[in-house]
Amino acid sequence: QNVSSMTNLTDTSIATNKYNENVKKAADSLGTMNAAYLKGGEVMSDLAGVSSEIKSGLNEVASATSEYSGSMKSASHSLNALNGSYSKAAEAAEKLAAVSSAE
Repeated sequence: QNVSSMTNLTDTSIATNKYNENVKKAADSLGTMNAAYLKGGEVMSDLAGVSSEIKSGLNEVASATSEYSGSMKSASHSLNALNGSYSKAAEAAEKLAAVSSAE
């Protein structure tokens, strides 16, 4: 019976060692999962920062486009006013020429 007890003790020791190895592997896996989770959090944070920068850039483009549109409207109004002035000047020149030739 001593041999049988020793065999049982040996089997128990082997099982305990395998259990300890499996627990260590599980702990290592959890450590790896934790590192991956942390890295995922960093990536998400970086992505949020980039998204914010893109949004800011798009807002700047929209603002610049609005300013450009305003400038073009102002230039168009100025050109229309200038065109009106030239038309009046041309009419006055024609009238002056007509008066001068009639004399």
